[in-house]
Amino acid sequence: MIRIAKVFDGAADGIPYYSPDHPHLDPPVRDDVLAYLDAGAPLLVTPELEPDLVDPARGRVVPVNFRTDGVWIWNDALAYYVAEYGYAPEPEFMAAMEAAEYECPVPSSEAMERALDKLLAEDDGDAEG
Repeated sequence: MIRIAKVFDGAADGIPYYSPDHPHLDPPVRDDVLAYLDAGAPLLVTPELEPDLVDPARGRVVPVNFRTDGVWIWNDALAYYVAEYGYAPEPEFMAAMEAAEYECPVPSSEAMERALDKLLAEDDGDAEG
């Protein structure tokens, strides 16, 4: 089963947010998580950038490409918020990365196709999480 990783904890009036008690990553783990996220196979690439929702003064700096390891799909916004603010990915995704010792697997062409099908099926505006 392919899962789409959430970027945020929720949304209020259509604006995503992190809860005040959202866990943060310590620097060594943050580096491991970022390496994993950056190593994901590109699934859907766009030059578009979104606003930084934590610090709107930064403007449109958040990448929104999608990547996969064949089991999880994530948005590059997740990597941005990990890098810039240390926000931890959701617990299930963290557990999967830890289990893989932060070595992102290279998905097969079949896994890439399944991931793209899943992502496109979620095209109701909820894919970014």
